Amino acid sequence: ERFAMAGRLKLADHWWLLGGYRQDPDTQATLETRGGLLYADECINIELSGGRSFLRYRDIEPASSLVLRVRIPTIGGDEFDAN
Repeated sequence: ERFAMAGRLKLADHWWLLGGYRQDPDTQATLETRGGLLYADECINIELSGGRSFLRYRDIEPASSLVLRVRIPTIGGDEFDAN
């Protein structure tokens, strides 16, 4: 089991602030945090996000990530509701 939440906050037309958090409810340990910035309109979605995983299990160590994701909804059918 784990506790998770994620959200987005509209900053301006087409611009969103993203965030997420996961926690182990038994130990209260943070498992993962994420944050990012998203530009989304009807033609293109561009997301720059980063995160940190705090998971330790056997040979798995905590790690950070930085991701740049570009989507073209009109081609792939992956839409983002910009409202």
